Amino acid sequence: MKKIIALSLWTLFASVLLSCNNPSKNGNFKHVVAFKFKPEVSQNQIITVLREFANLKNEIPAIVNFEGGKDVSNENLHQGFTHCFTVSFENEAGRAVYQPHPAHQKFGKNITPLLEKVFVMDYVVE
Repeated sequence: MKKIIALSLWTLFASVLLSCNNPSKNGNFKHVVAFKFKPEVSQNQIITVLREFANLKNEIPAIVNFEGGKDVSNENLHQGFTHCFTVSFENEAGRAVYQPHPAHQKFGKNITPLLEKVFVMDYVVE
């Protein structure tokens, strides 16, 4: 009986969690990007980069959501990466449209000289 109650509670918890975090609302395919700028890059250059990156949502219809910002963690594990972003797509096909898109290619070409490192990771919301 305890196992049945525990299973029922777990099922209820999972359904509530999934309904609160509906991935289809913001796309369930996530493209995470973190930037480590070169030391000589100015704040004005960084602000310009951030605006250009955020503007890709207006230029590439496959992007269903864009969010991000500057690191504020107190754990000091950032390894020099100062900004992190999540670009959301409905599915992998959206990313396939985004990657070769001329606006994304132009952005990548413009930002590359300013970066010491870039970190990219994609995942599907489960």
